[in-house]
Amino acid sequence: EKLMPKCGHIIVHHWAHPGEDCDPWREHETDWHRYWKSLVPSNCTEVTIERNGAIHRADIVTKKGIVIELQHSSISVDSIQDREAFYGHMMWLFDLRECRPEPKYEEMNDRKYLINAKEIRLRLRPKDNHHTFRWCHARKSIAYAKAKVYFDVGGNEIFGLRKMYIEKRCGGWGLLKSKEIFESWLKKQCISGD
Repeated sequence: EKLMPKCGHIIVHHWAHPGEDCDPWREHETDWHRYWKSLVPSNCTEVTIERNGAIHRADIVTKKGIVIELQHSSISVDSIQDREAFYGHMMWLFDLRECRPEPKYEEMNDRKYLINAKEIRLRLRPKDNHHTFRWCHARKSIAYAKAKVYFDVGGNEIFGLRKMYIEKRCGGWGLLKSKEIFESWLKKQCISGD
């Protein structure tokens, strides 16, 4: 079968089978994708965009033309750069809920012990008017994004990334907001554009 080279910056170079869909950026859609798309009118989702002979479908496009790419799985640096170059005015929403599951405790000798500490790979800590983070087994390619980046970190919270460092221990800082605020903004952008 026909193969295509995958030569990114982080994962070892390898060969892969091309996708069956006509849009090479198309990926398996999860319940998470469907949830975010369900918040906006259907004419704002799966919008076909053509530029310079290339055709791609954006996950969400607001009334002002901002493309919102919903990214559940890992993505290469090259793919991030290609999408940002193609779409121009855009932002990312990454699904990182599995990196920050709800803490689970067990009681022993009148003390609580965190029993799923290894599952919590993304740790957020408040500092002044923002939050810092450390991320074990990070998706380091995200650090190469030039567009605005938001993380769905679960627990009804969205983290607005401001800076990500990938040297040694991955970390950075940003703003933690309620998921409801982000959802309201998204709905408003797709209905009225204000």
